[in-house]
Amino acid sequence: MNKMFIFGAGASLGAYFNSKPHIYPPIGKDLFKELKKKDPQLWNPLNEEFKKAKGDFEVFYHKIFEENKRDFTFFEKHQKSIAKLLFDYQLTPCSIYNSFLTSGLLTDEDTLVSLNYDRLLALALRDLNRNYEKVIYPHGNSSIGGEGLSGNGNAPMIIRENTVCGISVSNGTSLVVDNGVANVKHGGFSINLEEFPENPIICRYEVDKKTSSGFNYIERQRVLYNNAIESASDFFIIGARIFEHDFEHLWREILTKKDEANIFLVNPSTEQDSGFDILQRKIANEHKRVKHIPCGFEDFVKNFECLV
Repeated sequence: MNKMFIFGAGASLGAYFNSKPHIYPPIGKDLFKELKKKDPQLWNPLNEEFKKAKGDFEVFYHKIFEENKRDFTFFEKHQKSIAKLLFDYQLTPCSIYNSFLTSGLLTDEDTLVSLNYDRLLALALRDLNRNYEKVIYPHGNSSIGGEGLSGNGNAPMIIRENTVCGISVSNGTSLVVDNGVANVKHGGFSINLEEFPENPIICRYEVDKKTSSGFNYIERQRVLYNNAIESASDFFIIGARIFEHDFEHLWREILTKKDEANIFLVNPSTEQDSGFDILQRKIANEHKRVKHIPCGFEDFVKNFECLV
């Protein structure tokens, strides 16, 4: 029975939560705080808007997008600033990602999905000589770059022949892998875990998860994600909070697939705060089993057999 592991922001946070000093990628209020430290000229002018959003970064970012949506340069700068901050977080030996990958929970048939913009999961896979190119990124990632990108679908769609790390490579396009760096030549997209890309492909860090660049890459990733759902029977959603606004592009296919499925939400928050009640309400039929596992990433890895 194939498994799908879906990692949200809480997984990267939980991967280092017990470390000293705290070195995990920030979320919410902490994300805005760190962005201001890294790029004060860009983010300090938005202090008042962030206060109005009461610490909810996605709500805040959505609002400033609506107010500046005709200014593409404005968002290009802010998107790149977010991507660069999260790209800079490094993997350390204490990361729970390492523990997870060496725990025996993962088989070659299982699927890894990251909703995060940081590269910690990919770095852990690479360091263990695992195929980090197979991670699916429905929201993009700070290590993914591209050329000739467009948010409105005007970039040429590349959908032929071979697929590597969700990168579709067309006839006449070559893929070169050197020292853990995969580069697609002659257009398309590339993944680089060593150097921050000039044009990082990430969805906007806001409620709708819309795309300002790399539209075709994101669409292709979501196709791969939906295809992988069909072959999986056990779904582990780790460190992600379930929101109504994510239902269509993230959870619908899992909750409405015809076959039997076991869906586990691994989140230390209460059922209401984690969004587990939304999963229960949206479940399509009696062939689905949903369970809330109220623990963090580390405890989940250590006590998998008991918890499931």
